[in-house]
Amino acid sequence: MSGPRDDLEEGAFAGAGAFASPREQLAFDDDRIYEWEIVPAAAPRLAWMTMPVSFLGIGAGTYGIAWLIGLLSQEWATWLASAGAVICFLTSLWALARSIFGNSAQGIEGATVARNAAVMSIALLMYALVTGAGSEDFANVESAGPGQWALYLIDNALIVILADLPEVYAWSLSEIQAKTEFGQLVGALVRVLITLGVIDVAIRVVRAMTGDNAFFGTVADMYWQCMDVQPVGSVARRVAHVVPDEAPLEFDLEQVLEAFREEGEKTSIVND
Repeated sequence: MSGPRDDLEEGAFAGAGAFASPREQLAFDDDRIYEWEIVPAAAPRLAWMTMPVSFLGIGAGTYGIAWLIGLLSQEWATWLASAGAVICFLTSLWALARSIFGNSAQGIEGATVARNAAVMSIALLMYALVTGAGSEDFANVESAGPGQWALYLIDNALIVILADLPEVYAWSLSEIQAKTEFGQLVGALVRVLITLGVIDVAIRVVRAMTGDNAFFGTVADMYWQCMDVQPVGSVARRVAHVVPDEAPLEFDLEQVLEAFREEGEKTSIVND
C-alpha cells in the first residue's frame, strides 16, 4: 500500500496562500480513511442551484440530438428515442444498484450516473411521445404539441413531489391522459425517473443548506466526490486530526481531477 508523503513542510496548509500538489501529497490507492471537506466555489447555500441548470442542460442536449436525427428521418428518430429511453432507464437502475450495494467510490459515481441517465431517459421519452410514439395509448394527443407534453411531465412531477395529491383530487395542467395500461405504465416510468432525481436533489439541498460538505473516505472517495462538484474555483480540504502525523492540506479541485483522471477511469463502474 502506498500513502501520502510525510515530508510536508510546516505551513504548507493552503490557508497560507498555496494549494498542495495532488500528485506529490496523495496516492490514489491509499486505503487509509481521512476526513475531507469539499468547499464549492459558489456559496454553499447557493451551490445546489446549479443542479437544475445541469438537469436542463443534459435534458435539452439529449432532446436536441434526437431532434437533429429527426431531420434526417422522423421514423428512425422516434424509434431510436424510444429504445434509448429504455436503455437509459435500465442504466439508471443499474447505476442506482451499484451506488447502494457497491463500495463507497461506486456509490458516489453510481448516484451521478443514475441521475444523469434518468434525465436522459425522460428527454428521449418525451421526444418519442411528442413525435407520435404510443399516441393510441393517450387521450387528447391529436393536437397536442411539445407544450402539452411538457405540462404532462410537470403533472407527473407534481404527483411525485406532492405525494399523489394532484391525482387524488384530479388536478391536472395537461389535457393529456393515459387511456390504456401501456399509457399508465409510461406514466409510472416517468414518475420513477422523476423520483430518482427528486431524492438526489433533496439530499443535496439539505447538505447545501446545512453546510455539511464534510465526509470520511479514502483518496479515491474524495476524487469521486470532486467529480460531482463544479471544479472551477472549488477546494478539497484534508483535515489533519484523523491521521495525527499528517498535516492539513488543501487542493484545487481542477488539479485533483486532472491528476487522478487515469486512475479514476480505471476504477469507474463503467469499466468494472
